[in-house]
Amino acid sequence: AANHGGGYAYRLCPASAPLTEECFQANHLPFADAASTLRLGGGGEVRAPAADVSKGTVPAGGAWRRNPVPACRGGSCDAPQFPPPAGCDATCWGTSDNASIGRVLPVIVDRLKLPVSLGPGRYVLGFRWDCEATSQVWASCSDVTILSGGAGGVSAARQ
Repeated sequence: AANHGGGYAYRLCPASAPLTEECFQANHLPFADAASTLRLGGGGEVRAPAADVSKGTVPAGGAWRRNPVPACRGGSCDAPQFPPPAGCDATCWGTSDNASIGRVLPVIVDRLKLPVSLGPGRYVLGFRWDCEATSQVWASCSDVTILSGGAGGVSAARQ
């Protein structure tokens, strides 16, 4: 794993539509709560308060979350770029996994809200990560099926 800082967003596009950036931008998913769960490499979990941004984003109002795992400060990697979340140990920050010192970067887990207006059907869940340390943008996607839920709610099943 590598840590280039920055932040990320989750978006949906109907599977029947052309999978364009415009389609994904039209369907940004809001985060369900104000924290991420970090699954630590050595076991255990830590809740990390979120730093969410929705002003000045593209599209306007789209939810974007800062990476809660600090990278290294400076080239020597002897200190984190910012204080790690409470409950993290010395392996909960850095620029990459480093087996020689027992560092395994945590996995970030988020909960998302599905808009009630979203109809059941097949969608593509898009994940976009805008790096801070480089000019890279990373993207990945997954097929999901939105099912109708009780009391007007919706739920998603990963395919």
